[in-house]
Amino acid sequence: MKKIFIICAIVFGIGSIAACTSVQKQQAQSIECNANPVDVFGKDYSAADFKLWLKPTKETTYDVLANDTPIFDGTDIKDVFADKNYQGDPMVVFHFDEKESKEWERITYENIGRYVVFTLGDSVLSSSFINGQITGGVCAIFTNSEEEACALAKILEKK
Repeated sequence: MKKIFIICAIVFGIGSIAACTSVQKQQAQSIECNANPVDVFGKDYSAADFKLWLKPTKETTYDVLANDTPIFDGTDIKDVFADKNYQGDPMVVFHFDEKESKEWERITYENIGRYVVFTLGDSVLSSSFINGQITGGVCAIFTNSEEEACALAKILEKK
């Protein structure tokens, strides 16, 4: 039996729109990870430096670091790996812990039409529109390169 996962597709870069779709795990292609996160992102980050924020509009996505509390950080994530989808696009796939998975379902259901913002340290990596409830606790962040996917996966593995 094929397993179907709900993937929250996030593309690096402000203005990208997330699409949450069912993806068959067997269609993914592994990436060999040799990237050094410091070389890619310019600093030695840990999973705690990766944060998810909720914002009301696209215009407010750059204001995430002032007077807000993140909804999750990288320590709430498990089972991280760099991969490619069936079209060959590089991505980082991760699972939320059980408690956070249920919370993510609730948050995405209650905030359809708002934006989720992903940051690493003081930098905004991505901003994506919530177009529906995301269930299953599995997310994928699409990156510009295999090197970025590998570097981010290595960062998220550091608890």
